Amino acid sequence: MLEWGQYAKSLEKLKNKGVSVSALDKRPDIDSSVVIIWEAFNTLHTTRNMSGMQPTAITITDILAWLEINYIFDLELRSDILNLIVAMDAEWLSWALKQSKSKKEKPQEIGGKK
Repeated sequence: MLEWGQYAKSLEKLKNKGVSVSALDKRPDIDSSVVIIWEAFNTLHTTRNMSGMQPTAITITDILAWLEINYIFDLELRSDILNLIVAMDAEWLSWALKQSKSKKEKPQEIGGKK
């Protein structure tokens, strides 16, 4: 999903126009109760810092600020959201590292030749 997630809205528009979009057919159904977690992750993801050329983890401070801004004060819910976002971020960082390594391993084209 990370490979095409940013294109989901465009793909949905195509599907609504009658175009067959296999990526959307393979997309998992997400329970509405976890949508807030996904929205939090997406919001926090856009604020992450870079260290050199590598992205850094979403900070706990940023997660706690997001919880405050969104008026989430229940301690158990806050803990659950924090833990889920940290886990999601670890997965994303792992994916981003793999993407970075695979780009470095590909031979560079010079003058149209490999």
